[in-house]
Amino acid sequence: MSTYPNPNPVFGLAPIFGCGVLGTANTALTAPGGGTVATIITATVNSLIHVVRFKMTVTSSAGMWRLWHYDGATYYLIDEINIPVVTVSATQGAYAFDYYVPGGILLPEGHSLRATTEKSEAAVACAYGETLGRAA
Repeated sequence: MSTYPNPNPVFGLAPIFGCGVLGTANTALTAPGGGTVATIITATVNSLIHVVRFKMTVTSSAGMWRLWHYDGATYYLIDEINIPVVTVSATQGAYAFDYYVPGGILLPEGHSLRATTEKSEAAVACAYGETLGRAA
């Protein structure tokens, strides 16, 4: 194991943020191209996503959100997030889930992070991260 510092460290240059609206059912587990897919964020430069927040905007029934990496030609399923039953009321807010990835999700320039929902229930998915660059 080397004890020397990294000669080419990578630093976050600027914060990035993007959101996509989910609402039309898409049950695909391979390539969701035939159904509705929400684009959360598209990297204009190499980027690192730290967290994706999924938030229902209505009462939810048991279902699934799916998070995808799209390279411009192919979809890659990153993960599936279970949605519990939550009845929205004056004392109960809609369900929300923060999806954290240790080390983040690397999005090369031109790649995008996308999401689908298994049920036709309204939700929003927002990604928070940073653009990447090398030290001068």
